[in-house]
This record gives sequence, structure tokens and C-alpha cells, in this order.
Amino acid sequence: MQKVVSLDSRFDAETAIAFLNGNNAIIRMMVEQMRSDRAAGLRSQAFVTGYPGSPLGSIDIALRQARKTLDAHGITHREAQNEEFAVSMLSGTQMLDEHPHPDVDGVVGYWYGKGPGLDRAGDALKHANFAGTSTHGAVVILSGEDHEAKSSTVPYQQDFSFEHHGIPVLYPSSIREIWTTACTRRRSRATPVAGRR
Repeated sequence: MQKVVSLDSRFDAETAIAFLNGNNAIIRMMVEQMRSDRAAGLRSQAFVTGYPGSPLGSIDIALRQARKTLDAHGITHREAQNEEFAVSMLSGTQMLDEHPHPDVDGVVGYWYGKGPGLDRAGDALKHANFAGTSTHGAVVILSGEDHEAKSSTVPYQQDFSFEHHGIPVLYPSSIREIWTTACTRRRSRATPVAGRR
């Protein structure tokens, strides 16, 4: 019997070869994180948010298209009214140590945006970073740069802003590097560890 293959198959763990663009690789990374947490015995969820008016390379559209996959892995995507509000929502997901939930051990949060959104959300990001995450939580910021001001009013390079806020920066050099990082993290975390992120 022939297996039915769809575009969503690129997010399946059993798919040996998958053709991914950058947005697909980011979504697959989120899915792999949930699989890794489940394998470690954690009841994790993920929350993805950002402002649709300043998306990171249309990640919001890709997330809407992958809704069936996201739902199946406990990943919630909610667009925010603005970038600052998105950070505030993510901050709330990291309060499980103070306000435990009977069904969730931790939430992995993802924020997406670009230069102008980073400017707007700067104060919220700085305070959220210093507040930290819950024991089994995490927050990943996905920020697109615009060196040539193609879709922004002025050129943007955000690593200086992140440094000012005390937020570490990783620069994947390719789609393969995003995927390799996700797979490496999945293999390296077979058991839950407090403060693992």
C-alpha cells in the first residue's frame, strides 16, 4: 500500500528527505522541540506570536498553513496586536514556576519580527529577558534583519540591540544549520534537566 504524501509530510519525524525553505525549517524545529520534550517525559506546549504587519519572511503565513501540524504537537500560534504585546504574552507563558498548571510542565515560546518591531518591543524584551524563563520553559526570538531597507524605512542590524538587552544571538548560516541544530538538541536531551535552556 502506497503511503499518502502531502506538504505536511516535511514535518514528520519519519520523513528521511524533506525539502524545506527557511520558514519550513523553523516550523520543523518547533515540532522537533516538542518531540524532544515528549521523549524526555515533559508535558510541554509551545506558543508562537508576533505582529503580522512585520513578519519574518512571511513566517506568520507559513504557520497558518501548518496549523494542522502545529495543533497535533501542542503548538499554538496567535498573532499579536503589536510586537510589544507579543512579548508580554510570551512573558506570561514563563510564569509556570509561580503559577503551576496541572497539565503543562513548560512552555517554549517563539517571538517573530524584524527591526522596527524589535525597536518597539525593546523595553518589554529587556525586562522579559532579565525575568528569565520557567524551569522547563524557553523563549526563542526569531528576528529578521533588513540591511538594505528593502521593507523598512531605515536599514536594520539588530545584534547591537540584542546585546544591549543582554540577549544572546545565534546566526544560522543556512537552512541546513537550523535543521542540524534542532536535531542535535533533540539527541542531546534524552532526560529532563532543570533549567535546561
